[in-house]
Amino acid sequence: MEFSLSRAPEMFFDEQLWQIFVSYFETPEIALKRIGYPPGLTGYHHERYEMRNSLSKELWWEMDEACAVGRELLRNLQTKFLSEELVATGVPRGRSDPTRQSIPTAEWKRLWPNFAGNWAMSTVGSYDDIELSWHPKDPKSELRERCECLLQTRKAQGEGRRKILIQDAAHYFGEQIPVRIFNAAYKEVFRKRRGRPRSAK
Repeated sequence: MEFSLSRAPEMFFDEQLWQIFVSYFETPEIALKRIGYPPGLTGYHHERYEMRNSLSKELWWEMDEACAVGRELLRNLQTKFLSEELVATGVPRGRSDPTRQSIPTAEWKRLWPNFAGNWAMSTVGSYDDIELSWHPKDPKSELRERCECLLQTRKAQGEGRRKILIQDAAHYFGEQIPVRIFNAAYKEVFRKRRGRPRSAK
């Protein structure tokens, strides 16, 4: 399964950490842009960066917290690249021959991903139009976990119809997922009881 770098946060970020990070910003879209700003660039991890000289101690602490959460999210994603659970290709920026090529695993020690723009940069090179492929170490367990995260999100949105959720999962993952894996994830999230409902006394 191949997908763009821009989808990595929704698929691989820890959901709780990401929601904490998003809470520091006005919208999830702003949060996604900010986490793609490398340290030292204006706007890094906080929308009020340009006001740093006039901020209160409380806002300084808030900014530090946002940075710490952002770094943890990116660190967790980086381990997936370094373990080759995620493999990437991209178009090298500034080359005379803009041919897509594999991004060496070791480069993810330096590359900073920009999810909103679907590119990554470092001091030694940058790549545009990044595509990822996912090679989980335990495919069934990992797929079930991702499916559970998706179902949790849809449950919070008020959707519980199995037929709709199966279609949602196929669209989300880009292919039909095995019925057994979906059923196990569905049962875990919705905890449907078997048999007839108990009659009221």
